[in-house]
Amino acid sequence: MEGTMRRNRRVLIALGLAFTLIASACGSDGDDSSSASASGGDSAAATTTAAPATTAAPATTAAPATTAAPAPEEVGTESDHLGDGSLGEVRVDVGEDIQIRSLNAISGDVAFLGIPNQRGVELAIRDYGQIGGHDVSMGTGLDDLCSADGGQAAAQTIVADDTVVGVIGTSCSGAAAAAAPLISEAGMVMISGSNTSPSLTSDLAGTAGENYYPGYYRTAHNDLYQGAAAALFAFDVLGKSTAAAIHDGDPYTQGLAQAFANAFEAAGGTMTVFTAVNKGDTDMVPVLTEVAAGAPELLFFPIFQPEGDFIVQQIRDVPGIEAITLMAADGLLNSNYMAIPETEGMYFSGPDIRYGTNANQSTGQSADGFLAAYNDEWGEDPAAPFWAHSYDATTLLLDAIAAASYDDGGTLVIDRAGVREFLSSVTDYAGIIGLMSCDAFGDCGSQKITVIGHADSTDLDASNANVVFEYAPAGSAAGSGSLVAPVIPKRGGTIVFSSTQVGAHVNHGVQSGIGIANISSKVYAAVTQLDENWEPQPYLAHSWEVSEDQMTVTLHLVDNAVFHDGHPITSEDVAFSIEVVKNNHPFVNMLGPVTSVDTPDDHTAVLNLANPHPALWIALSDVMLPIMPAHVLGDGTVEINAMKEHPGIKENVVGSGAFVLAPESDLTSKIVLEKFDDFFIPGRPYLDKIVYVINADENALALGLEAGDYDHAASASVVNAKRYAANDDLVFNPNYMRGVGSTNELQFNLANPVMSDLRVRQAIAYAIDRDFIINELHQGQTMEQLGGIHPSSPFYNADVERYDVDLDKSRALLAEAGYADGLELTIDYIPGPAEQQRNVAEYIARALEQVGVTVTVRDAANLPAWAGIFFGGPEAWHMTMNAYFNWGDPVIGVDRAYMCSNIKPGVFVNNSAYCNERVDELLAAAARSTNFAERKALYAEFQEITAEELPFYYINALPIFGAWQKDVMNVPTGPWETLSNMANVWLDR
Repeated sequence: MEGTMRRNRRVLIALGLAFTLIASACGSDGDDSSSASASGGDSAAATTTAAPATTAAPATTAAPATTAAPAPEEVGTESDHLGDGSLGEVRVDVGEDIQIRSLNAISGDVAFLGIPNQRGVELAIRDYGQIGGHDVSMGTGLDDLCSADGGQAAAQTIVADDTVVGVIGTSCSGAAAAAAPLISEAGMVMISGSNTSPSLTSDLAGTAGENYYPGYYRTAHNDLYQGAAAALFAFDVLGKSTAAAIHDGDPYTQGLAQAFANAFEAAGGTMTVFTAVNKGDTDMVPVLTEVAAGAPELLFFPIFQPEGDFIVQQIRDVPGIEAITLMAADGLLNSNYMAIPETEGMYFSGPDIRYGTNANQSTGQSADGFLAAYNDEWGEDPAAPFWAHSYDATTLLLDAIAAASYDDGGTLVIDRAGVREFLSSVTDYAGIIGLMSCDAFGDCGSQKITVIGHADSTDLDASNANVVFEYAPAGSAAGSGSLVAPVIPKRGGTIVFSSTQVGAHVNHGVQSGIGIANISSKVYAAVTQLDENWEPQPYLAHSWEVSEDQMTVTLHLVDNAVFHDGHPITSEDVAFSIEVVKNNHPFVNMLGPVTSVDTPDDHTAVLNLANPHPALWIALSDVMLPIMPAHVLGDGTVEINAMKEHPGIKENVVGSGAFVLAPESDLTSKIVLEKFDDFFIPGRPYLDKIVYVINADENALALGLEAGDYDHAASASVVNAKRYAANDDLVFNPNYMRGVGSTNELQFNLANPVMSDLRVRQAIAYAIDRDFIINELHQGQTMEQLGGIHPSSPFYNADVERYDVDLDKSRALLAEAGYADGLELTIDYIPGPAEQQRNVAEYIARALEQVGVTVTVRDAANLPAWAGIFFGGPEAWHMTMNAYFNWGDPVIGVDRAYMCSNIKPGVFVNNSAYCNERVDELLAAAARSTNFAERKALYAEFQEITAEELPFYYINALPIFGAWQKDVMNVPTGPWETLSNMANVWLDR
């Protein structure tokens, strides 16, 4: 019944006057990227225009209640299907699929927009079911690259396949402008869920846009509405009388900026500057200086990442606009951008996504149901807001195909003209986004726009719900949310960190450890840095390309970076740094696949890989790959594989980062870092100094933090964590430095004759009560860990040997090994985190007394003193508490502790002297694979073997709790948190 109703839908669009829109009919929507800058820019006075009556419907209009998806869609007969055959037909034989295509930006900086769109298509096809007994296939998702070239190239591929009926896409208006003429000429249709440029449809007054072609439709709004909404909010609600606008020459960005300018001036405001940046620009100071010359009160920049990142990160450093109000649009309305601390205080315009109980009439799907299915399928929420629009666009296309089809002896015949006829007649179609009606130029979507106020970069749900303005063609109103204020960073000041960790030097490229990483990450810059989603973001490399086979990575370096001695940072330094890390760092597989680095020019480094690297972007980030000066460390003082002996990693350090190691620093007690005035990121760092005070007593550090002597502390103490959490004067993070994957374990020295006996190691394991440690010593605040991979990792395997307490079995194993009369052993521990290390070591000593083993607990003054046991030969130690970190991926932090090739004197290498060829094979295979399921299986077997053979007895995931004073702002939110450059941190005091 439902299918018949849809198939027979015949609705003619009635044109009439519906509303008055403050907008111009002649917005600049072409591909010209040139800028126009003057008082008033290119904006002209707006006029009142008319649009078709059926163009708009509020997004919150309730759709008919539907409880189940419809049955497979029926098709018509040759006599009653839609279409006259004028555009040709598609014949689908028995057993073949109906072909449609997804064309969205699924790579590069705008993938956050295109990937949810494509997934919306996939879920809609799945929910919709068959049409006339045929499955629907979208083939392999095509990439519009968010560019005219990408759109044109993909469209050429699509039209070359005459079985394709229609396309859902593009993501970006610029790509659509190039793709639409090809799709139209082929008789196909294209429905976009996120194109918003007026040039693709019309001026809403009866005149087609310059890029309009028959067969083009969209469920997204027309940016003449969004421009009017943003302008009215700025003028009427915020009371701003002057504004500037920046675009990037794309039809979307330029058209929306022009629509804003026209509407703002029509409302009575003055546009001081209307200008553009170029895609790929990283230095925004020139264009922002141009903006500042006009002294506007508000800047509207409806562009994309990463250019939007650079604007918000650099604008507060430009005189005259430090306190300007910032407003962006749906191109930046995404979780990646809004997580940048500097975006706090911004406003964003975009589609109204408060879908409530709206349901798609063709599938019964609601927003909540869609999001649940999306999360189940991909383990995350959509990053951008147009997923529902793409879902509804897909069901519209599928309904159109059904209405234009008939069965011809088992072959499904689809009339291309009938598909267009159906779409052009759609009125009050109930979708997730609300009621949709298509006007004569393909505008089908709900046209309701909202403006949100973004207050907290760590709580995006709250920001998305903070609607401060609502706009619909029939009128506008203030939202129920609260206005926000721009956050203006303050310059100067000294932040004092407290730490229990001591490093032997300040170069994390030759040795791991928190004590080293704390300093190294500020003194040295890396080629990339990781955001909170583990995605690489520009740092010394402003952009990069990865070959299709993932065997070549081309890094493009900024051209204004210098070392602390003024020497330019070049691609030769990147190549040198990679070789230093490969030859010295304990993380044996971290950069192992990099076979060579080509340096075709000073600012291009081409990494050649032996195999795809599943953790490459982790390996190139912050604390993993400090970029070192080849002209200093490569001076021949030491061989490249002995870089730990070079004096330049301890004294007179020449770094590449935001801070310089001050000469008065003492690595064992107090380390002072001073602002590097020539740091390549404009206006950074904010702080004048960072001071690290070293004290192995966690309790003393906690008291100092509470007293205000310190600004920041990190601790593994569950007792102190409770104090921090209860202190209203502190910011507390219970999952601090989440990316390091810290572990707490008892490590055995298999090079020692006694400990090389598996029976002895197993006897020790059977005597230890892991549950007692977690529930009593750690007060139930730590997580059980049974193998070398952190429990939070998707590769963790809990189904391994546990060694539950069995004292009789322990004694029997000792007797079998020849120690029935007792055994004397030593246990060491890392000084500092007493609850995790010393206290557990002392408990293990007491537990082993029950089975006749006498254990001496040995103290060390600091971490370097403790590490000395690994350089004393087989008799230097029996077992030690240790804390290996996973560092984001097993390739980085796990392999180094198990691989035969990494048995050598050093710290955090294979100090157990454990060697198993099968384990080596498993780890090597997992390091070469980019297939998740394959890697998971390999790591599962690895954990099973090593749990049996016991080079380590794992106890718990080592917690790291972070706490800091409330006036410490912009604490990094990426996986390394304060183990990163800290250039954006400032003090609100």
